[in-house]
Amino acid sequence: MNSLVLIMVAIGVFAMGYRFYSKFLTLGVFRIDNSAPTPASHRHDSHDFVRCNRWLLLSQHTAAIAGGTTLIGAGVAVIWGWVPAYLWIVVISVVIAGTYAIGSLWASLRYAGATPQALARELVGAAAAIPFFILGGILLLAMCAVLTLLIGEVLIAHPTATWMFLSLAPVTVFLRQSLFAASTADLVKNVALAVLIFAAAFVAGLYLPLSLGGDWLAPNGNPQRPVLGPGLAWSAVALVMAYLSSKDPVWRTARPRGVLAGILLLAVGLLLIIGIGIYQPQISAPRINEQADLPSAAIIILLMLTGGAFAGYHVLIHTGPTVRQIEHQQDAPLLGYVGVVADGLLAITAVLVLTTGFADTETWRSSFAAWPQYEPISRWLNEFISRGAGVIAALGAPRDWASALTAITVVTLLFSALENALRSFGLLVSEGRDQLGSPPGADLTGQCRVLVLVVAVAAFGVSQTRLDLDYWYLIGIAGQWLAPAVFVLIVIALARLGRSTLMVLIPPIVLSPLLIWGTLWVMWQWWRESQWLLLLTATAILLLGLWALTLTTITALHVHRQQASAMPSRPPGL
Repeated sequence: MNSLVLIMVAIGVFAMGYRFYSKFLTLGVFRIDNSAPTPASHRHDSHDFVRCNRWLLLSQHTAAIAGGTTLIGAGVAVIWGWVPAYLWIVVISVVIAGTYAIGSLWASLRYAGATPQALARELVGAAAAIPFFILGGILLLAMCAVLTLLIGEVLIAHPTATWMFLSLAPVTVFLRQSLFAASTADLVKNVALAVLIFAAAFVAGLYLPLSLGGDWLAPNGNPQRPVLGPGLAWSAVALVMAYLSSKDPVWRTARPRGVLAGILLLAVGLLLIIGIGIYQPQISAPRINEQADLPSAAIIILLMLTGGAFAGYHVLIHTGPTVRQIEHQQDAPLLGYVGVVADGLLAITAVLVLTTGFADTETWRSSFAAWPQYEPISRWLNEFISRGAGVIAALGAPRDWASALTAITVVTLLFSALENALRSFGLLVSEGRDQLGSPPGADLTGQCRVLVLVVAVAAFGVSQTRLDLDYWYLIGIAGQWLAPAVFVLIVIALARLGRSTLMVLIPPIVLSPLLIWGTLWVMWQWWRESQWLLLLTATAILLLGLWALTLTTITALHVHRQQASAMPSRPPGL
């Protein structure tokens, strides 16, 4: 199959979805009213609630949701063949994820920038806020820990990106100053300084890479002694930078860094698409891989949901940093749907990069066909960097240059996701404290320190084991049990207004059985392997998810009956 045809079809479907389906959702389903003020206007606090230009916010939002999770999900999914992965990404992005993104932003905007737990409290009751709070906390803690470790592992594997990673701090300063420049001269000066610093770091990484090797503290025959691998140094640096960002106003660091990540994603994405368009490599992977040792196809659903735009993590970003910066109501469809399209296009590009350029199908099978249960999930990031660099190098760029550019793009996306996830974690906790009667925003710095300490402990604990698909499963289970419950919250918000809920009801009805199937399959594997901690955590998530879904469903049925009884009866004879 010609890869150019596939990517052009995907771009066409995404464009049609944005042009027609997102417009239908905006005007026909959610009826977004641009005259209503946004939370960034009436709750402005110069910290989290700060208005932002739609295009700058789109860059930050896309960088926060697209990246490591998308690449890993796409990489694992192609094991079942490129056809299931391709179709799943396109269909989910255009229909289900688009509804999910716009709907969650609409609901949060309507209720003053509320997170899922606050929406549950408002629409269902105080009891419903509890499972949403715990599920969100588990998911964000797991995401922060895994993203922290992935940054360290990628930088160890690609030391040419280390200086560019360290240059993010000074580059962010000049980018921030350029966003608030008073004159064109100041804008040009600050952008030039940012580009100069980043270019110098790029060259330094090529010729003087910071390469760390070996373990600092090895077991030496004692299995109880912790191992401090070299990747933990970069993980610690990333976590400190994310902590400083989380306690700063969003416009100081997260926004300019998101702009940088968005620019890098756009540049590398365009280079990959141009490379695929020029050379049109044939896909080496089979259309459908039917190897006997592969797990049930239900797992591809679980994994692609985790790596795609229909994920619990994404709704926490939608209702966290993103919704608090929206300047106009009409920006919500753009941010929600274009963010989904960008994430889907990145996933499609990853599928093509990971399935082309092989000598034949058997060569591809030797690399990808085996079930990677115990392989590190960073493998898929490194595969994408390596093979993506090959595509870019085919355009004429030196291979080491292409590798460094692709690696820093992946690292920057991982870091943008980490700092936005940590900020969302803080917002979740602050909102919970406010609902318990604590003073709003009390001791924000102390709260950030505690959260970072918790994430650091979790990341260190995970680092002492294999960062393999078991943790990917755990993130998937937590995220996907949050997602259908959020869908039902959107249904309740629509039903209270007397609007049609069919388009929002279909996704949870269709996907919930698959989610249950995938969750039980994973739990059964952990039972067989005596993974008791993971099994216990998954059981708690399952019970919390059922709790949230049950309460929201009962409320949705009650609201629907109320609306039906309030409708005027038809006159006799009509």
